[in-house]
Formats: sequence, structure tokens, C-alpha cells
Amino acid sequence: MSALLFAGNIQSYIPENFASGSTFALFLMSTLPGLLLLVVKCVVATLLLQARTWDMLKLLRWIMVADLSADVLAAAIDGAYFPDNVALTSLSLVSDLIWLIYLFRSIRVRHVFLSHDWETAVDSLHPLKLKTAT
Repeated sequence: MSALLFAGNIQSYIPENFASGSTFALFLMSTLPGLLLLVVKCVVATLLLQARTWDMLKLLRWIMVADLSADVLAAAIDGAYFPDNVALTSLSLVSDLIWLIYLFRSIRVRHVFLSHDWETAVDSLHPLKLKTAT
């Protein structure tokens, strides 16, 4: 979705479309960190599918904290200079916050990435209830 939005709005990244160089710089400060961190986050998350290690998960968490920080900065800049972008920035901020909470609080995440016993833990956490024939 981000790639489509970027491609659809590629004209927004041309300095001549802004009233001043400082407005263009503010626009870049509100968009580029999030885009770069999105690429890094996708790479690390993809690697995490193969190497399910606690260290890789901690790296992903730190990247997501940086992304959340970039979203807060973007929301502040957008609120002051680009009010049309606030809704999209806020959506990204909320999404990142929900994922971070999940990655820090989830029992499943701990079992998958720390203790590596999800297959056995799932049975104790979510036991199957067998129906008895009456």
C-alpha cells in the first residue's frame, strides 16, 4: 500500500511543487524517515520469518520504536504545515503502536521467539474441547 501511495504521489517529491525550500525540507522530514524505516522493517520482518531468534525480534522492536518516533515527528510537522496528511500519518502511528504493544506483550511472541516451544505451548494455552456424544 505504501509503495502505491508513493508511486501515486511521486510529484510531491519534486522541490518545484513547494512554495519554498524550507517547506520542501519539512515535507521530506515528515515522509522520508517513515519510508526508509518501512523498507528496513520489511527486510527485518522477512528475515525474522526464517530466523526466529529473540535478537532479531529485539531488532525489529527497536526499528518499530524508531518508526513510531518518526510517525510522531511526522504528525507534528503535518499538523503544523500539511494538515491534509494528518489522517494518514495518524493511521500509521496507531498501527505501529498496536504492533509494538503486541510484540512486547504477547505470550505467543515469547513462545515463538524466546522459548521456541509454540507447538507444545499452544495446546496448553488453547486446549481443544472434545465434544462428547450424547
